[in-house]
Amino acid sequence: MKKKQLMQLGLTEELSIKILALCKEEQNVFIPKERFDEINRKKKELEWQVMHQKEQIDEMSGCNLIYRSLKEEMLRLLWQAGEEKKKEEERYRDLLLYSLLLERLSSYKYAELILKKMDRKRLTLTPEGEILGAEEEIERVRTAWKELF
Repeated sequence: MKKKQLMQLGLTEELSIKILALCKEEQNVFIPKERFDEINRKKKELEWQVMHQKEQIDEMSGCNLIYRSLKEEMLRLLWQAGEEKKKEEERYRDLLLYSLLLERLSSYKYAELILKKMDRKRLTLTPEGEILGAEEEIERVRTAWKELF
């Protein structure tokens, strides 16, 4: 409103100025529609970003769980492979020990039976392919089962 319009309504000039001053103060409190629309649009964009980031966090949490389970599975398989390797090395050691002992006992008629009577746990295989304790074990079997020799 303008001062002229207020005066036409029957107000004095002094009252018209006071009313216009009050209207001006109230207008300073209000936000223009363009500014309100801009803030509202930014708010909606930020809400969408927050929602999208929450989805990403949930997806990453799921990936983290998958990663942990895969890591546990890999460690289990590595442990299992280590155990299998130990078993294979033990089998190889036993086979090598068996063949070396059989070769050593080849001059005896009942070499296989003598070999079965021997306690292989008392024998030690060196990296050079030498059997430690073989003579003592053969002697032990010889005293226990004379008929095999």
